[in-house]
Amino acid sequence: MTMSLPGSLDSLLTSAMQGTLKFIFVGGKGGVGKTTTSSAIASLLATTCERRVLLVSTDPAHSLGDAWRTKFDNSPTTVIEKGWKMGSSSCASGSGAGYLEVMEIDPSSSMEAELAKWAEIVKTVAGAEEDPNSESKDGFASKISSFQNWLSGIPGIDEATALSAAISHIDSGKYDIIVFDTAPTGHTLKLLALPEILGEAIKKLQGWQTTAWTYWEAFKGFAASGSTEAARKRNAAREEVSDMLHKYQRDIGKVAAMLKDSVATAFVVVCIAEHLSVQETRRLLGELEKNEVASNHIVVNQLVSVGSSERSGAVLSKDEMDSLEVSREIGALDPDLMAKVIHACRLTAARGAIQNKYLNDLKTSEEAQKIATNGGIAEVPLLAEEVTGRDAIVRFGELLSTLSRKDENGKCMNADVEMKESPKTTGDKYFSEELSYIPEVGDTVTIVGLKSAAQYNGIKGRVAGSIDPDTGRAAVLLKVGETSKKLALLPKNMRLSERGTGGKNGKGSSGDDILSGENINKAKSLLDDPEIKAMIDSDPKVAAAVKDVMANPANFMKYMGDPELSGFLSKAMSKFMGA
Repeated sequence: MTMSLPGSLDSLLTSAMQGTLKFIFVGGKGGVGKTTTSSAIASLLATTCERRVLLVSTDPAHSLGDAWRTKFDNSPTTVIEKGWKMGSSSCASGSGAGYLEVMEIDPSSSMEAELAKWAEIVKTVAGAEEDPNSESKDGFASKISSFQNWLSGIPGIDEATALSAAISHIDSGKYDIIVFDTAPTGHTLKLLALPEILGEAIKKLQGWQTTAWTYWEAFKGFAASGSTEAARKRNAAREEVSDMLHKYQRDIGKVAAMLKDSVATAFVVVCIAEHLSVQETRRLLGELEKNEVASNHIVVNQLVSVGSSERSGAVLSKDEMDSLEVSREIGALDPDLMAKVIHACRLTAARGAIQNKYLNDLKTSEEAQKIATNGGIAEVPLLAEEVTGRDAIVRFGELLSTLSRKDENGKCMNADVEMKESPKTTGDKYFSEELSYIPEVGDTVTIVGLKSAAQYNGIKGRVAGSIDPDTGRAAVLLKVGETSKKLALLPKNMRLSERGTGGKNGKGSSGDDILSGENINKAKSLLDDPEIKAMIDSDPKVAAAVKDVMANPANFMKYMGDPELSGFLSKAMSKFMGA
């Protein structure tokens, strides 16, 4: 199959000029020119498309500063101002309202800030426990500390935190489009999987922390220990833990929704025509499709020839090579000089043949064939100049799109594209209610979206149990006429009406509440419940744990993370809160 003619990024720029494009991710294997390409695309958007653009690096090995020959930090710096004009021969006039600002967000610093917040919570909770200096693995502070370590180890969490911070800039109203210069392919693939991984983990953690806090309070009551001040600190820490988990869910939900918005988001893959890069590009395209992320453009850099003809670019034809050989033999030119010329030409021709093979492999591959057919593969020649600094980056950008060039009559090609005002988009557009709400015991919710049991839609109920790690559902108590019902619902079928604080009917748990006879008697009565009693009698491990906790209530914490006891704890918690 013969190669198609070179494509361009024209359709990408057209979407920007028509106001639909909001986010562009530029990714690929390390060392193929991602930073140069992302910078060039951002410059095209600011000049040719006259958009207000923010270019953000989330790559830990920042190189935007090197590309622009400027030092950047986590505050936007202007590199192309309004009205900037490079020259009369270019359509990148910057005559409109467009401008470009650049910032480098350090993912590790963003993550360190998050971990510091958890460290403070650990200190608070440790101070509220009986022995602040205790390093017991059963302590609640130890549990939170374990989560802190787990959070820092999630693949992609640092970049997701940085992305979330960047998305917030859309709310400022200063920018029409954000371009992300991402980390190498491996980081990108981890990022794509992160929303699902972290979403499920947070649901389980939320269920665990709700159960753990309530059991903590109840058994503190059994032990008749814990001051009102200690209880206040625990409750304050509980609220902070809950708020932070909701924030993670909301932020990751934004990133996930943004990545999958095929209208507002585009992913541009950058590669070079070599085996390793092409194979990695194909894998990345496959993963992007699998994760429902739109990718309609590929930039192939550093080509010694551009186009389908052997005579294109710097590569000589066979006849031209033969002519050189004849000239050398008859002494028409200096022999040494001619030898060097022939060697350079042979090297270039050989390199061009290799690149043509792999470029053809890419274009005819299952993953990229559609992109090639639609003219979405931009072929960029190997340049004699180093692409650093504003002018060089803008010139490089002109190789990516015909819209930045002039036709034979001197008319700018972008003149025929209808320019529309970019509508204001807030980060809340990328905030799914389904992803954001994590039920907590005591919350008042409205039931929505049920299909088989639609008669319950619109009815308010109270969350009576934490999320079951196995089913992802939480118990909700409601009244239908004179009848009480308990439903097991998914978070997507609940809309928060009023936030509770973990106690029955939404009442808080002050130090006095914890020690109340009502709570103590209610917790003890669970042992007489037929269903709970049956679970204890049928499982020796459950029976041993209950016996241990009854002898020493503080020991219950060491059973919180045991997956074999999660079913029993979830059932007991549901009954405790619904009693």
